[in-house]
Amino acid sequence: MELKRTLEEEIRETPIWIKGVLNFCMYIIASHIVGALWYFFAIQRMMVCRHSACRKDDGCDNRIFGCHDHHLFRNTTILNDLCPVSVSDNSSDTMHFDFGIFVTVLQFGVVGSTNYFQKFLSCFWWGLRNLSSLGSNLEPSVDGWENLYTVSISITGLLLFLYLIGNLQMPAFKFQNMEESVLKTICRHLQPKKYNRYDNIIQKGDPIQMFFIVEGAIALEGCVKGAGESYGGELLVWPFSTSFPDRVPTTAAESVKANTTVVEALVLKASDMKSVAIEFRKHFIKNYGRLLQNLVNCVSPISTTLAPSSSEAVLKFFTEEELEEATRNCSDDDYVNEEGYGIFYHSKLHGRDVVIKRCNSTTTTGEQYIQSQRLVQEAFVLSEFRHKNVVRLLGCCLATKWPIMVYDYDGTYAWTLSQHIHVKIPALYSLESRMKIAADTAGALACLHSMYVIHRDVRTENILIDRTTYIARVSGFGFSRLLHEDEDEMEDDVSTLPETSVYLDPEYLKSHVLTEKSDVYGFGVVLVELLTRRKPVSYHRPEGSLANKFVCSVQEGRLNQILDYKLMKDELSFEIAKKVSELAVTCLRSRGEERPSMEKVAVELEAVVQTIINSTKA
Repeated sequence: MELKRTLEEEIRETPIWIKGVLNFCMYIIASHIVGALWYFFAIQRMMVCRHSACRKDDGCDNRIFGCHDHHLFRNTTILNDLCPVSVSDNSSDTMHFDFGIFVTVLQFGVVGSTNYFQKFLSCFWWGLRNLSSLGSNLEPSVDGWENLYTVSISITGLLLFLYLIGNLQMPAFKFQNMEESVLKTICRHLQPKKYNRYDNIIQKGDPIQMFFIVEGAIALEGCVKGAGESYGGELLVWPFSTSFPDRVPTTAAESVKANTTVVEALVLKASDMKSVAIEFRKHFIKNYGRLLQNLVNCVSPISTTLAPSSSEAVLKFFTEEELEEATRNCSDDDYVNEEGYGIFYHSKLHGRDVVIKRCNSTTTTGEQYIQSQRLVQEAFVLSEFRHKNVVRLLGCCLATKWPIMVYDYDGTYAWTLSQHIHVKIPALYSLESRMKIAADTAGALACLHSMYVIHRDVRTENILIDRTTYIARVSGFGFSRLLHEDEDEMEDDVSTLPETSVYLDPEYLKSHVLTEKSDVYGFGVVLVELLTRRKPVSYHRPEGSLANKFVCSVQEGRLNQILDYKLMKDELSFEIAKKVSELAVTCLRSRGEERPSMEKVAVELEAVVQTIINSTKA
């Protein structure tokens, strides 16, 4: 399967200055053609006037307008009197024929002049000026053909300007990754607008709009943007953010005002950008193209079945029919679980247990779009690496309206860590099994960080547990980010629901940026849940979150009051639990720089597990 080349590759093939020169030449040629037609149509309009006037004059012979008979006497004074193109200031006469946009070339005698240089420059300048202004200053007569010519000037000028934007302006605003069909659709939504000096074009807090300035200049905080420049490029990256499509970004500037007598611009509104993103939804889903490329690189060209080996790195394209059959046409018979970004189905596919994850079709289009963002992001991260303690992606179906993902399911990963601790059979949890789960989770997160991946949603609901071996696998990568590729997009919105906000890094509330140390904080809360078997938040506990209460208990020497009593059955167990509690406190420090790395946490927990194993053997 061959992927389409992006505009970025095409831009590399043709230097930008060559495209600029090409666009300039097109403007010059088009201006010359428009000016020449203006000259020709002016002569034609004069002839129409003279024929019309001659028919009303008894002494006028229409044959004097022709060139076929050279013996007829021609009195040019009479001709000019029949169709005056100007009147003196002292005269009470008026022009009885409306020459419309051609009056200028006739008034200045360009048609009758024998100076070719004058003819050429006058017509060329007229064409260039009106193409550049999109014909906004033209005032045609009621003649139908003249109006059609005026419309063609406006359309030609607009097309040339859009071509200039496509070649010169678009790469600066992430247009280089867009397909040509998307670019053309965006261009069709551009609306010409005209503003007068000091007009407030946009106020602070208004929904963001994107402006391509055609003529004049606009003023904003500390700078002025002129013709050929743009404002509001944030609108183009809005569909890639988690706020799309429900919350439109607002302008950060105090106000944007017209800084010249007239400002003409092409405007792209948020509503138009939203319709483009919905129409080309897959293009605007973050990392969709890269996920597709990963699948192309990893897909098996021969195999039509799923191999049982967990170490196999082959991903598979599934058809919609296969997955509909596997989920009984999306009935809820095998419904497993529902989270913020999709519905899960446990089923069999090619004789193998799998989990099929898809968007919730009962939600709005905007919510399904967000769910698709999460699904694709998770699948992209999982397609980049494999780890024994991370859920395994088997493949996906991208031919559907919304993407569908398929994950490995060995028949025992039915419960989350939260369910094990708070719902199912917590009595089965020994100190060893709890520490093994903690060590497995920490090792998986440390591996993620070593590959510059931030999970950003570490909580017990996103850790799956084998019911017999207690092996942990980390899931829920919908909010994850790649550090080395998303440096400009790390400021993002995450869930702040009461059930999940207790896992949220306190520094996020100030910086709105999540880092590797944010994962460390979330893991610290998970560690506290394992040690106490208490829920991280309670609507009946006014003193705050479990994490805060746990930290206070450790610092005040009251650890035995909050630990799960099953961890205090002997002195060794309590000492180990105390050591792990102190580690949890370091993970929960308010300042990220004071928290340990996940690699260090994983090493300490592995040592704890080994200590427990050795003591059991002894």
